Amino acid sequence: ETSKHYESHLKWGFEFFNSTEGVNQQCIKAQHPTETWKCMFAQHTAPFITVPMFVMNSRFDSYQTSAILGSNDPLLINQFGTNFTQLIKSQVLINPHNAAFIDSCHHHCGAWSTLVLDDTTISVAFYQWYLLKNTQTLWLQDDTYPCSSCCPCPCAQNGGCISCCEC
Repeated sequence: ETSKHYESHLKWGFEFFNSTEGVNQQCIKAQHPTETWKCMFAQHTAPFITVPMFVMNSRFDSYQTSAILGSNDPLLINQFGTNFTQLIKSQVLINPHNAAFIDSCHHHCGAWSTLVLDDTTISVAFYQWYLLKNTQTLWLQDDTYPCSSCCPCPCAQNGGCISCCEC
């Protein structure tokens, strides 16, 4: 229900503000006329982007699990993460020039130098992909939610536990 509520609000905003000209026009042309609003979402517009893209995201993005999924149920969140990972593979990584760094931590944004996958931080992965033309296109932490052992405790940056996790 939360997902439909979120979607309907964004669709309304797209139509109310006449946003058609502000999104990828190839995506607009590929959509049914009543579904052009979908082009404001990454999974619909990514296949039409021709410049190389480096995606950094959590499989369990805390904003998405709250605002879109609307659940704290680990089973639903894990399914959400599986679906997200499949979308990245099928919509973004179909372009061989794109890459993605996808972690399993429950966060939204940040962690540029703190998350490590395959002994590599996001910043180093980006550097290797962009400047060194590394052929690796996917850094994936494929752990289940919740994953307290695979993610750095955010409290460490704030001087210790503040009851947000089990340090």
